[in-house]
Amino acid sequence: MKRVMITAWALCACLATIRAEVINSVIEDYNCEVEYSSLTSGTCREQTTVTILNENGVGAGHIVIHCDKFMSLEGFKGVITDADGKEVKKLSKKDLKMTEASSSLSDDSYTYYYETYAPRYPYTVHYEVVQKIKNQSIAFAGFHAYDSRDQSVKRAHYSISVPKEVGLRYKEINVSGVVKTQQTADRITATVEMTDLPAIPTEVYSPSLGSLAPRVVFAPENFSYDGFKGDMKSWNSFGKWLYGLFEGRDVLPEELKAKVHQLADGCSTNREKVKVLYRFLQENTRYVSIQLGIGGYRPMAAADVFAKGFGDCKALSFYMKALLKEVGIESNYAVISTDKANVMADFANVTEFNHAILQVPLEADTLWLECTNPTLPFGFVHDDIAGHQTLLVKPQGGEMVRVRDYDDDLKVDTIDVDVTIAADYSAQLRVRHKSMLDGYSFAEKLGKLEAKKQELALKALLKQSNVVLSDIDFRVDKSEVPSGEVIFTASQQLYGKKSGTRLFAPINLNTPGYANYTLNSRKTDISVPASGIVYRTVLHLAEGMTVESLVKPSVTECEFGKVEEKCEQSADGSTIAITQIVHINRGRYPADRNADFKTFRDVIKRLYTQNIVIKK
Repeated sequence: MKRVMITAWALCACLATIRAEVINSVIEDYNCEVEYSSLTSGTCREQTTVTILNENGVGAGHIVIHCDKFMSLEGFKGVITDADGKEVKKLSKKDLKMTEASSSLSDDSYTYYYETYAPRYPYTVHYEVVQKIKNQSIAFAGFHAYDSRDQSVKRAHYSISVPKEVGLRYKEINVSGVVKTQQTADRITATVEMTDLPAIPTEVYSPSLGSLAPRVVFAPENFSYDGFKGDMKSWNSFGKWLYGLFEGRDVLPEELKAKVHQLADGCSTNREKVKVLYRFLQENTRYVSIQLGIGGYRPMAAADVFAKGFGDCKALSFYMKALLKEVGIESNYAVISTDKANVMADFANVTEFNHAILQVPLEADTLWLECTNPTLPFGFVHDDIAGHQTLLVKPQGGEMVRVRDYDDDLKVDTIDVDVTIAADYSAQLRVRHKSMLDGYSFAEKLGKLEAKKQELALKALLKQSNVVLSDIDFRVDKSEVPSGEVIFTASQQLYGKKSGTRLFAPINLNTPGYANYTLNSRKTDISVPASGIVYRTVLHLAEGMTVESLVKPSVTECEFGKVEEKCEQSADGSTIAITQIVHINRGRYPADRNADFKTFRDVIKRLYTQNIVIKK
C-alpha cells in the first residue's frame, strides 16, 4: 500500500486564514515489514490502524494499494469500527475495487482501492496488506510516519531485511538516530520506531510535508530491475547503469539521417543546428507516457520514435540526443525532479527524479532542452526545472549539476492601468498586463479561448465583474526570455465608491492573494518563492475635479522583500500617476519570524487597499 497523500500538503496563499490547531485523524498504529529473499524477490507486509475524527480526515482512512508487474497483491483484510469498538464493516480482498486507469498510453500499473466511511465520527479503520515483490530490488518502501498534515501519530514501526549481496543504505530526514541495524553472516536488518508524534498543521507558506516530517529513505547497494543488474552505491554508479540502457538505441534510419542533414547542414553555428532540430522535434512528435517494465528507465529506441511520432520524456530527450549526434553535436541525457529543486545529492535512490531533459553544452553557453512541450520557446528553461539539480547520464557515470535559473528581477508582472474618469464618476480603463518567463503562456492560452471565456478570464484578472470589455489584444514574445501581454479596454459605470460629492477611487484593482496574510502565530517555517509586481496607475480627472487626498511616497525594505510607492501629479492637478512596486524575496524563515513577516505583508495590504479621494 502506498499511503494516501492529502491535498492539504500545499495550500495556496490566497486561502490564508487564522486557523486554530486541528487534528483530523490519528495513526493509532502503523507497521511495515519488508523482507527480500534474494536480489529479485521479496515481500512487503503492512498493517495500519487509523482513527478518523471528522470529515476533513476521511481521506486518511481510504485504502489505496498500488501494484504493477513487479509488485502484486497477495493478501488483504480489514475492519471498520465505531467509537465504541463495534464492527461497522468487515473487509476482504473482494471488497476492493481495481482500476488500470492511467495517463500513460502504455503502463503496467494498476490500483486497488476502497473508500471507507461510517455513519458517525470518530471511527477507526484497520487493514492489513501483503504484497509480493518480484524481479526488482531497485526501490525499497521507506519509513513515513505521517500520511498527511493535521494528523497525529501514536506509533509507527518499520523494518527491512535484505541479503548481504543486496546491501542496505539509509538516510534519515528531519530526524536522527532512529535507525537500528543488525547484521548476521548473510543478512542485514534495519528497524525504525517512532511514537507520540504531534500533528503538523496546515499553514499558508508552509514547506512541503516531506521537508518537515520525520522519514527515512532506504536504498540498495546492488540491485536488479527487470533482469538488468546495477550498482547504486553512488549517483555516479547509478548513472553508469542508466547509460548502459542506451546501448544500440540511438541508431537512426537512413531516411531520418537525410532529413537531419537537410535541415542542419546549411546552419552556420552549432546553436542554429540545435534550434532547427529542436523545432523539427516539436513539430513532428508528441508526448505520450510509457511505463512498461524496464521502459520506466530505458528510453524507446530513436528509430521507433521516428516511426511512431510519439514518446515519453525519456524517449523524446534521447531522440533529440540522437538527432544532435548525427550532426556531430554532443549532448547529455539528464534526469531531474519537477517537484523539488534540491535532491539528495549524497544519497543515490530512484525516488529523487521523475522526468528527463537534455543538456547541450555549447562554446558560449549551455542549453537545457525540454523535449515534451511542442510550443516551448527554444532555449527557455521553464519553472518546473529552472534552478533544479539534475543528474547528467554520461558514459563514465552520473554527474550531479544544477540547471540554470533566472534572476528574481525577471520574475515580475507589470500591470499598467490608464483610467479616464468622467464627470459622473464612470470610467474607461486601458489595461496592459505583461508577464515574463513562464507567465508568457497565460497570454498565449488566453488568446486561443473563445470570446466569452476570454472576457470571464479578464474580468477575473481585473477582479471586476461589472465592467464591459472591448479592444482585447494578445501579444506573445517567444524568445529565450519569453513574455506575454494582455491588452484590453474596460468601461465601468462607477470607478470606486461614491459618498456625496466625493469619489473614493482605488489605486489598485488587482490585489494579489499574498497581500492578505492573517496568521498571527504559526508552528511551521515560512517558505516563500520569489515574485514581484509593478503596478502603475494613471488617473485622468474630468474638468472641475480636485484631489482631496493623495498617497504619500514610501519605501519599505527588509529581508522579506521591498515595497515602494511613488506618486506624481501634473501641474494643473488633472493627472495623477502612482507606481507601486512589490518584490518578494525567495527564502525560508523560522516560525518565530512570523510577526516580522506579517508586518511586512501588512505593508503590502495597506499599499494595495488605498484610495485617492476625488471631489467635484
